[in-house]
Amino acid sequence: MATGKYKFVADFRDLDYLALDLIAVGSWLKANDATAHAVARAVVKAERIIQTDPKAVEAAVHERFPTLSPELVITVAKDAAERSLSHDGRAQEAGFKTAAGDAAGS
Repeated sequence: MATGKYKFVADFRDLDYLALDLIAVGSWLKANDATAHAVARAVVKAERIIQTDPKAVEAAVHERFPTLSPELVITVAKDAAERSLSHDGRAQEAGFKTAAGDAAGS
């Protein structure tokens, strides 16, 4: 953006959405109880790492987007930890509604 090559046409940074969340139907959960619990524990563990280890997040952002400047990597990593992920392992209702296409109350 600093180079002027890019222009925001929509800013979704304040939109509630699911990031690193899982949704499963009840029948799958009943049939895969141990797997469901293991996956949920892994997601919560990943969220904790993201929220407590900025360097791990920066390394992951850099790996995924190797052409980003170091400053932008830090910004993206910080944004993910602060705003995009659950802080307690639970999906927020607003984000779920957005993902389900119900953000407008439809």
